[in-house]
Amino acid sequence: MNLTTFNRLMKETDMKCHPPEWKMFLEICDLYLKRNKIKNPVVAHLGPKEDRRFDLFKQILNAKRVKDIHNETINILSIGGGYYKDVLRNFRVYAPHCNGIIAIHDIESCRYKNREGAQSHQVWDEIKIATACGETRFENFLFLAIHRKRIRGNQRGIGVIIKQ
Repeated sequence: MNLTTFNRLMKETDMKCHPPEWKMFLEICDLYLKRNKIKNPVVAHLGPKEDRRFDLFKQILNAKRVKDIHNETINILSIGGGYYKDVLRNFRVYAPHCNGIIAIHDIESCRYKNREGAQSHQVWDEIKIATACGETRFENFLFLAIHRKRIRGNQRGIGVIIKQ
């Protein structure tokens, strides 16, 4: 992963990413892609700032945007945080077409404040619970939560599901 490019992109005012979490997430993606010899990964980023976030994947991972989920396999599915129904819908529609990494963003955002519009943590928790209770769809996947405790400001967090 090109850290110079990453640092430049993180300084841009409209990114509004939490750099330590995104750095770890993109390093995981980079390692996965190298391990599986994927040079131009197909990426779908859904949610807020969709075009800007895709640009991050394109510049750092040499990714191309998914065009047709029915005829392409997604290598990295990145679902932006937001309302429960939106995050769940994006997960249900796109996850079956992903054979690599699925990320759900903002899994710690407002977890303990019960704020409408920041409910990604509910979807993340439901997926983990379903898997722990015997659902087999993700039994060969690794679950990781990337979260850096912040003293001030909103917590973010990225839930990562990696196909093994």
